[in-house]
Amino acid sequence: MEAKRWIVGCLLFLLVQLNIWARVEIHEEFRDENLSIEWELTNDPSVRWMIDKEGFLSINFDVEETMRGKDEHFFLLRPVGKGDWTMESRLIIAAGSGYETGLLVYTNEEISYRWGVRCFEGKSEPEYFDGLMSNEMEGWGRTQTAEESDITLRIIKIGSKLELQYWDDFEQDFIAYSWARYKQPITKIGVYANSQGVETVVILFDYFKLIR
Repeated sequence: MEAKRWIVGCLLFLLVQLNIWARVEIHEEFRDENLSIEWELTNDPSVRWMIDKEGFLSINFDVEETMRGKDEHFFLLRPVGKGDWTMESRLIIAAGSGYETGLLVYTNEEISYRWGVRCFEGKSEPEYFDGLMSNEMEGWGRTQTAEESDITLRIIKIGSKLELQYWDDFEQDFIAYSWARYKQPITKIGVYANSQGVETVVILFDYFKLIR
């Protein structure tokens, strides 16, 4: 009887694991030198990026290569179909202040929603930040200090609602931070980084994951 229970337990565990694996539609670990063709990259010419030997997408805003005080941008997006999904990414702020970076939900050039962290010039600690780019979306915008420069973010889409979450090392779980609702269809999702051009900024993305 005990052996039968053990076998049943093992089978149930395997079924749960298979279900979890089956739900991961995209797991981009940035191991290859080049990005896969599904990604659409838009960046200012002075923004240098590469996939380094440690497996990070490294984005470098070098203040010496651009006009001081000039905003610089980096967007890495990919198409997303209909239905509910969860996207997740881990990022590390390696150097600098005067930046904003994180996850991006995109409809078109005028309508998008950002969930990430930002750090104003001269500040040492980033803060969580969710931003509306248009009145086509609504949400509960607020800010909160991020305790670390190693940050994992998640957006969960359910219907027309986006739930924003961040990983908490103390709780060992994702914590709900804010929410947003959108009116227009979401066409792309991905990661982004902006610099205010006040000092050199280096941002590393460890992975990007899409779960259905």
